[in-house]
Amino acid sequence: MTTPRDHFEEHGYYLSRGVFSGDEIRRLEAEFDRIVQQLRRSDDPYAGPNAAADNGIISTTNVQKFSSLWLTGGLLHKSFLDAAVQFIGPDILLQRSSLYQKSRADVEGPFRMHQDWPYGPTRDDTMVSGMIHVCRATESMGALRVYPGTHRARIEGARADADATAFHERFPLEGSTVIEADAGDVLFFHYCLVHGSMSNRTEEPRKVVHVRMFSGRDRVEKDATVPNKLPIDTKAWTPGAGGDDRITAISIDEAGEKKDALLGLFRDDRGQRYFMVTSLWHGANASAQERALSITMNFAPDVRRLYRLDRITGREVPVRLNRGTLRTTLPGGTGDLYKYTSEPFPGQPGS
Repeated sequence: MTTPRDHFEEHGYYLSRGVFSGDEIRRLEAEFDRIVQQLRRSDDPYAGPNAAADNGIISTTNVQKFSSLWLTGGLLHKSFLDAAVQFIGPDILLQRSSLYQKSRADVEGPFRMHQDWPYGPTRDDTMVSGMIHVCRATESMGALRVYPGTHRARIEGARADADATAFHERFPLEGSTVIEADAGDVLFFHYCLVHGSMSNRTEEPRKVVHVRMFSGRDRVEKDATVPNKLPIDTKAWTPGAGGDDRITAISIDEAGEKKDALLGLFRDDRGQRYFMVTSLWHGANASAQERALSITMNFAPDVRRLYRLDRITGREVPVRLNRGTLRTTLPGGTGDLYKYTSEPFPGQPGS
C-alpha cells in the first residue's frame, strides 16, 4: 500500500485531504478575510510579495503576527503538524508563512514555473511548504501547477523572474499538472519541486496560506544571504549610516540575485532629514511591474508616521507605520522620497 510519504518521495508532493474541518477552516477564513481588509485599508495595500494592483494578488508574510487564531488553530493545529511530520520528521522549524489572495486578473501572473530553493536554501534540502487551502482551488481559479518528480535536485536558474527564459521554455506552465483542492486540504511539496500557477480567471478569489518549514536537524545555508555585488561608489547600509539613526533595519522580501535597493539619505538647509528608497531590480526583457521589489524598513520606537512625496501628484502623503514598520513595493527603477516631519517638502507651498 502506497503511503503519503511514498507518494511524496516519488512525486515531490502530497495532497492531504480534510486536514482542517469545515468549522475550523471557516473560522480561519474569517480571520483571513479580516487580514486582507486590513491590508486594503493600509497606505500600501500591495506591499506584500508578488502583489500588484493589476495582477489580482494581495499578500503578506507571517500571518501569525496578524492573528492568534492562525497561530494556534492554523500553524500549530495538531492535524496539520501530524501531516507535516510525515515529510519533515518530528523536529520542525518554521521559516515563514505567507498569505496570498488571488482575485481575477487578465494579465499573466508573477508565478511562472520555479523552484523555491533559491529563495532560502538549507544545507540538507529538507524545506517543505504546506499550502493550506482556505477555500477551494480549481484550475480556472489559478490552482497550483507542478512538474512531478522534479524535486530530486536543484536546478540553476529556476526562478520565476521573466528573464529566466531558458528555464521557462523547459518547464512551461501549460505542460504542468494542476493540483485542485478543497477548503481544508493541505498540499505539501518539496522546495525543489518545479511549480507555479496561472492567473485567476473567475470571480471567486483563491485563498491560501503557505507555511514553509524545515527539519530541526537541518541548517540554513551559511552563505545563503551573501549580499549582491555593490554598485560602484556605493556602500552597504548599516544602522546609523548617513547620521540617520531612526532607520533600524532594512530587508527585501524574497531576496535574490540582482534584487537590490538603493537608500539615499539627505538633510536640507534647515536640518530636516529625508530618505529615498529606490528599486534597482531590472531586466532588458521585463517591465517595471515585473521587476517590482517589496521592501520592509523598521524604525525607532519614536517614529510613528512618515511623509511621502507622491511621485505622480507631487503632493505630501502621510504614511502611518504599523508597529514601527514600513512595507512598500516599488516597480523596477522607481523610488519614493520620505521625511519624518510634516513640514512641506522643498518646492511646496509654505516651504
